[in-house]
Amino acid sequence: MPGTNVPHFQEELDQLKARLLEMGGLAEDRVRSSVKALVDRDQALVEKVVDGDAPINQLHIEIDGRCVRLLALHQPMAVDLRAILSAVKINTDLERVGDLAINISEAAIRYLSHPPVKELIDIPRMADIAQGMLRDALDAFVRRDTLLAQQVLDADDALDALKTRSSASC
Repeated sequence: MPGTNVPHFQEELDQLKARLLEMGGLAEDRVRSSVKALVDRDQALVEKVVDGDAPINQLHIEIDGRCVRLLALHQPMAVDLRAILSAVKINTDLERVGDLAINISEAAIRYLSHPPVKELIDIPRMADIAQGMLRDALDAFVRRDTLLAQQVLDADDALDALKTRSSASC
């Protein structure tokens, strides 16, 4: 029956959010490592990122399962339903971030096969901004902090401006 065993539901919802934060940390670390591998021209780190997709993929499957169980067993309403549906979307996006880290590393493999043209300055800056946005977006979701969510949107404008500036200088 909907609404029964509410403390159990809240515990499961809290665990879901904790697992999303964990997955976000893994995704952030993979992006950081892939950009570091590119900037430092570190072949071993590139290979570690390319070969290290399993933990994020496993969490992706686990989190999807948690979401389905919460929906099926508790039939949540209103804000809880929105939180679970948001978690499904966030989960997919975090898995995609992990895949994009692999794409960065695969690009680094091609980059490493050539002598450096110039020092990479804007890419690490953009990665730092994006990683902060990821962390803040997850925090905003978990804490339901609309002010922090707006700051993430504002940071996206700054990141776009840096990307545009970097593209123009190439």
